[in-house]
Amino acid sequence: MGSYEGLARFDGIRFVHQTKAVALFEDELVLTMVVDPAGSLWVGTSIGIWRRKDSEWEQFKPENGLLDCLVYSIACDSQGEIVALAGHRIARWNGTAFEEFPHTGISTTFSQHNCFFDSEDRL
Repeated sequence: MGSYEGLARFDGIRFVHQTKAVALFEDELVLTMVVDPAGSLWVGTSIGIWRRKDSEWEQFKPENGLLDCLVYSIACDSQGEIVALAGHRIARWNGTAFEEFPHTGISTTFSQHNCFFDSEDRL
């Protein structure tokens, strides 16, 4: 679970804060999370995206191609494609960085706040 205090996990009885993650997310609002097929956790926050892969955390911001720091939603299809709604734009993870996702037919005048892939991997 994401919160103003970082990440917490339900242990079957109560929510327990993940102490390593709390420091990472200090002063960040956790807005969205998704786990990809390889088991990596992607966390969208008010100042970028964090990925936990092989027990290591990595942060992505505009310097890594993310189009905006404010990440409203992250979606993952069955093949592991990651798409993020960041500010008024849509970004796709290409394996090394985020790049702008073609958005023909979608207005970018207003922020989109949620995205998902359906059972046929359509965004």
